[in-house]
Amino acid sequence: MNTPQRPKRRPRWITVLFAMIVLAASASAWLTCHVDEAHPNHRVRDGRLARLGVVMYTPADAPRALVVFFGNDVGFWGPHQQLAADLAGDGYAVVGVDIRPLFASLPDRSPQRDSVCAATIADIVARARSELSLRDAPLVVAGHSLGAELALWTGAHVPLEHLAGLLALAPGSRSHLQVSPSDLLGREPTGPESFALSDVMVVLRDHGIDVAIVRGANDKLRDADSVLIASGGPRTRKFLVPFAGHSMRKLVLARFSIEDALRWLLAEQPRASTDSAERSGRLSAR
Repeated sequence: MNTPQRPKRRPRWITVLFAMIVLAASASAWLTCHVDEAHPNHRVRDGRLARLGVVMYTPADAPRALVVFFGNDVGFWGPHQQLAADLAGDGYAVVGVDIRPLFASLPDRSPQRDSVCAATIADIVARARSELSLRDAPLVVAGHSLGAELALWTGAHVPLEHLAGLLALAPGSRSHLQVSPSDLLGREPTGPESFALSDVMVVLRDHGIDVAIVRGANDKLRDADSVLIASGGPRTRKFLVPFAGHSMRKLVLARFSIEDALRWLLAEQPRASTDSAERSGRLSAR
């Protein structure tokens, strides 16, 4: 008489792996939906800001700081919007700037392009302060990718009162004041209008401006950091985002590193504003 064989049990590791896959897929779906729902909670009244596509996210209570955030070469899009909403929930007033209409409004050639860009950014910050009644709040100029490079350029070229520092997410080693095919292809610019960000970092160091670089561990441009940090000196610090690439598509995953960077930038408040006369020089294209 044959004894019935007991059905084989599935190995435990297969069950655990399957559960992890289901959880990861569910989390990915939740994050994707969550990103799409991050609408601004402040209606921009200033006509100039509205025409430039500026959006605003405000906290429930008095803001810890004003964060002016430049988007990347595809705009101030879903992940940036979700990050802005999260930061507003943590007490920051966030002004999101789509750099495409900003660059499109500039003259074609330097040095006029540089000077008009600097004036436009100063105007955006001033109008945002006025709209949100935040004339004396600490200011952090931030951005992602091409927007991060613009944030660094802004710190070196635009005199801004109550500047606490710069927050640069995934900057490269070279940049320019335009959105070009090279940006959309993820390549560093090399044209005559481009400039080395190491030169920008030297200016920031000389003016005592703090810089927080937030970098994904898998970012293809991460090799730029050694030169940027060396040029920026002791007032430049790097914050790493594990497993993230250059796009940081799920910026919600980078939120903790970004908030650490913001706390570091704001730790030394108050700090005197930079004198505009010292900032009148412009970096020549490299």
